[in-house]
Amino acid sequence: TATRRLLALQGAALDTFEDILKSEEASDTIKIRAAQNVVDNLLKLRELRNLETRLTALEAAYQVQQA
Repeated sequence: TATRRLLALQGAALDTFEDILKSEEASDTIKIRAAQNVVDNLLKLRELRNLETRLTALEAAYQVQQA
């Protein structure tokens, strides 16, 4: 499935960002774009984890209320 393929490529994608950021040949503009992409995705991941934690707490509270 598409999800499995994306998950399989995530390591290579992160390696590419790391290579660009460490490259002496990449321009500053390219490095900034790569860094911004990494930071943007980290912020999205943090937000999703926060939402997951909140949803889990709400589900637990609902289960207690229903008991």
